[in-house]
Amino acid sequence: MKLLTVVIPCHNAGKYLTRAVDSALGSSKEVEIIIIDSESKDGSSKVADDYCFLHPSIVRVIHKENMGTGDAINAALRMAEGIYFKVLEPTDILNKDALRQVINLLKTLKETYNETDMLITNYVVERVDSSDKKTIHYRSILPQGKVFSWKQTGRFKVGQYMPMHSVIYRTGLLRLSQMELPKYSIYYWYAYLFHPLPFIRKLYYLDADLLRHYQKKEEEAGTPDTAMAIADQRVFISREIMTMYKIRKVPGRKLRNYMANMLAVIMAGSTVLLNSMHTKDSRERKREIWHYLRRQDFGLYLKIRYGILGQGANFPGLPGRNMTNFFYRSVKQLLGYD
Repeated sequence: MKLLTVVIPCHNAGKYLTRAVDSALGSSKEVEIIIIDSESKDGSSKVADDYCFLHPSIVRVIHKENMGTGDAINAALRMAEGIYFKVLEPTDILNKDALRQVINLLKTLKETYNETDMLITNYVVERVDSSDKKTIHYRSILPQGKVFSWKQTGRFKVGQYMPMHSVIYRTGLLRLSQMELPKYSIYYWYAYLFHPLPFIRKLYYLDADLLRHYQKKEEEAGTPDTAMAIADQRVFISREIMTMYKIRKVPGRKLRNYMANMLAVIMAGSTVLLNSMHTKDSRERKREIWHYLRRQDFGLYLKIRYGILGQGANFPGLPGRNMTNFFYRSVKQLLGYD
């Protein structure tokens, strides 16, 4: 059994794939790499197969129908042999020194029968169109040097959560939670982050910059139909997250607050996107998702709708919607992620 499974979902990412795989190779024989190739047409399949041929004890490849990144991760989870599970986007890379620190830590935790459910690390956001870099860390929020519970965590900022770039899960916990990510969803990572939360009891924070995330320049959605399709994806994942759990019934006040804060981020992002379209359909969809939350949990609706993010995303009128877009982009830039 391996200690860590690194999963690299890939669809037409051939020019980045070599860099991503190389960053996970050579640090330890305790690491396995699973590349999920989803009907790539750019040579990614051959790159993946070549790595499997050269490193048969480390690299495995799944060739499957393209049903989205979430479904690719589902496939990898079913065959993962590592005790821990890390998703690496093909455009991102791991820091080899930090990866060795992670492996050594996980070995120690295993040998002392003190395994954690979720390991959190730092990551670096780098803009591909500029020299801007930003390190995302949790030094003021999370204890260091020990396994801890949600009760021992500090206060997260408004809109702050631990994104996919910073988390490593215990594989058994993901399977215990029966996580099944939605197919064809471009916002699969919200479900990946949200679904396991009530099952996580033990956490560990390693103050090391494990991952470098390359952030592309934001692009316009294109045609109105394309923009509406993206908006529908946002609405879909918002509903998925709302219906996963009754947050008020989740044990632990700090975990409930964290989950509510994350849902607030998702709702604010959906609202901003719909506001930016300036159409009757988009305004109707915005009303629908807020009414849906109100029907699901009225108390949670009040907390989110009239919290800072909820109010910031719902300024009235056209000037208000423009102010909302500015507010959202400012928060996003401050935190370093969506």
